[in-house]
Amino acid sequence: MIPNDPGIYYDVPFSDYVQIDAVNHSLLWEMENRSPLHARWKQDHPQEDTPAMRIGRAAHALILEPETFEQRWAVAPDVDRRTKAGKESYAQFVDGSGDRDVITAAEFESIQEMAKAIEGQRLHKLVRTGKAEVVLIWDDPDTGLRCKGRLDYLHQERGLFVIDFKTTECAAEDAFAYSIQRYGYFSQAAFYCMGCEEVLGQTPGYTWLVAEKSAPYAVAAYQIQSATLNAGTEFCRRALQRYARCAANDEWPGYPDAVTPIDMPRWRIEKEMTINQYQM
Repeated sequence: MIPNDPGIYYDVPFSDYVQIDAVNHSLLWEMENRSPLHARWKQDHPQEDTPAMRIGRAAHALILEPETFEQRWAVAPDVDRRTKAGKESYAQFVDGSGDRDVITAAEFESIQEMAKAIEGQRLHKLVRTGKAEVVLIWDDPDTGLRCKGRLDYLHQERGLFVIDFKTTECAAEDAFAYSIQRYGYFSQAAFYCMGCEEVLGQTPGYTWLVAEKSAPYAVAAYQIQSATLNAGTEFCRRALQRYARCAANDEWPGYPDAVTPIDMPRWRIEKEMTINQYQM
């Protein structure tokens, strides 16, 4: 049964989660970074599954819920399906995979290496003794909008804190700091913390567990700081207010219907002017 009432829910399949009628962070990100029109389109036309999304879910499953991985995922054999033997082998695999999601042997090897890298460090304790893929549903107190979030990992026994697992090309501090703002991780963290406050009555600690997607599969962990969390909270409040206004009037504007002045980013203008000064 698909949950819809405010509360905390465990063991909700991702296919059920996406059907919960509520505002999620990706809609707010679309509202502020593109337009309400784009957010509405995204809400009415859910994104189809992509290889990157599928591999990401598989990595989450193997690292955060290893005990249930084989129940939910099937690893395709590395065979040449152009040959008779390869076709037969793959057909047998399909028959035996049931309704499980499928990843290739190469994809499985890659996420196995990520899991091994995490297990080999003290950081692996961050994704043990808690619960994975925890769903929160709440009503935003300022707008009344129903909201939802799916936490990667939640600890509740010794204080409340969230682990947000991310894969990346580079987990170095400067590189990931850029990713935090580039991909909206700061506002996603704030949105989930808002959900914890409404459902669980307190603000959690929030840590990103970051794993590189290629050898040597280095791992890092970063704890969000108050300035970044506050910026994310302001972003979410602004986006929720905007979404509420659009929903109330059923008006979802796109980009401005006028000619708008535009410049390149200031840093690029300054770079060109500096180069020009040296060449004169």
